[in-house]
Amino acid sequence: MRKKLEKSFLEELGPNGKKPHYLSLLNDYLNLWDISQDLSQDIKDRGVTIEWRNSETSFGTKDNPSISNLLKTNAQMLSIKESLEKGFVNPPKNKSEVEVKKVKKFGSEVNV
Repeated sequence: MRKKLEKSFLEELGPNGKKPHYLSLLNDYLNLWDISQDLSQDIKDRGVTIEWRNSETSFGTKDNPSISNLLKTNAQMLSIKESLEKGFVNPPKNKSEVEVKKVKKFGSEVNV
């Protein structure tokens, strides 16, 4: 799957995919993707709560720290993805960039 992601990003970047800046961003993104896969696997293996024990009398359960780490990792991945998209040959359009077409319908203009 990692290779497919890399190939997809490089295709989207086109000639920009050879520039060091975008290669570095892509490498960071893919490294974070690997980490997110490990964190997801840990959550599947150990669950959302884990047991802890410091001594015979000090023990309990707590949230699996992989959950918060996964959320932070995903947030960073989204940030990098947005930076990568700036170099895409055909970048995705934001809502503000989408042209609003006006069509006359029954004598009045309607946004489509």
